[in-house]
Amino acid sequence: MARLDIYDNPIEEDRHAFPYVMDIQSDLLYRFAERVCVPLAVPGAFPGMTKRFNPAIAVNDQHSRFPAQRAIATPCHRKAPNAGN
Repeated sequence: MARLDIYDNPIEEDRHAFPYVMDIQSDLLYRFAERVCVPLAVPGAFPGMTKRFNPAIAVNDQHSRFPAQRAIATPCHRKAPNAGN
């Protein structure tokens, strides 16, 4: 399991606002069934995003924001195929 890999959002109904998720969990915690991920948001997906706290990330020529405050734990089997790193 690689850290900082980016995947298509496995929750289809959320993809319009959060097209990708980034796996941010250290591989030291490989025994857990869940991984810590952050959904990458399209600019303007929700109010309060700032350039300093929510840096921009380009994935497949699509600009997204990294909203660290929205980190979640998700089961490994829910992740879609790798979209970038």
